[in-house]
Amino acid sequence: EAWHGLGMAYFSIEKYPEAEEALLKALKLDGEFAQARMNLGTLYIEMERYEESIAQLMLVVDHAEYRQPARARHNLGLAYYSKGEYEAARGEYREVLRRFPLFCPSIRNLGYVDEAEGKLSDALARYRQAVDCDPGDLRSRLSLGIVEARLDLVSDACEHLSAVKAADPYGALREEADEYLQMLSCESVNKL
Repeated sequence: EAWHGLGMAYFSIEKYPEAEEALLKALKLDGEFAQARMNLGTLYIEMERYEESIAQLMLVVDHAEYRQPARARHNLGLAYYSKGEYEAARGEYREVLRRFPLFCPSIRNLGYVDEAEGKLSDALARYRQAVDCDPGDLRSRLSLGIVEARLDLVSDACEHLSAVKAADPYGALREEADEYLQMLSCESVNKL
């Protein structure tokens, strides 16, 4: 577990090669250490090594002793999505929701898949579901506002983007929300 902890410490400060080395050492000591394998698969997503990520995560999704199967399958969906394999990603996210209907990140990521495929109305519905599922999820609210903007639902977009900006005053989501708020001229919309 020490190598796993070290790997996660490196992962958290974005020292990915060092994180990989430590996680691989943890797995060399215990090949059944599902959490280390899960984190290695997630690390490979961050490193844009999707095939390796998929290979690691496939070993975790049905591991009998792994305690977070929804997270593992969700991350497998993310690996497929990041690789551009949208149907495979959709299948993984749907499987998560079939087993765990309130796993809100998979609802949001189905919206990402719909949006990537140009299905903006479907994405809009997914993002609304995701916000209803977890009102505090700023990524879902940001995605909802962006799709609303793309569909010319300006008033709704301004409302959701303003909420993200207010809730994340110093973060990257605030910057993205603010960019859209300016493009949409939300100041003038809010005065109407």
